[in-house]
Amino acid sequence: MMFRAAVAIVVLISIAAPLFAQEEAPDFSREGLQREFQAYAIELPEKPEGRRFRIRAGALEFDFLGMDWRIAYFPVLPPLPGTEQRTVIRMPDAFSLTGTEIARMPRSFHTQRAVNAELKRIAKTERAKLRVERE
Repeated sequence: MMFRAAVAIVVLISIAAPLFAQEEAPDFSREGLQREFQAYAIELPEKPEGRRFRIRAGALEFDFLGMDWRIAYFPVLPPLPGTEQRTVIRMPDAFSLTGTEIARMPRSFHTQRAVNAELKRIAKTERAKLRVERE
């Protein structure tokens, strides 16, 4: 009996609470918007007066045409693996980038040697056939 009463009170409170809650109307006035977005304001550092051209470590900075220009002549980072320029464009290989070897079965080396030997034997017979046909 007590359990049912406790459950009924909890259910009544959970249903009645949203009914009595008062929602504040949103304030879209100029002052209200400035108050809301004041924390997100960007504060730019003050520009030094009189100097339009500055030399920094690795960069040149100057003011021209109402804009701040920065030309960096030192790279920030060395080239990352796979980004260096090559004469042939190819897709980055995940195995070579991470230094991982491709998993192979232990006997694959011997199998490859057998395949190469067979290819050489076939090439010899083909050359022999060409010599016979020419004569």
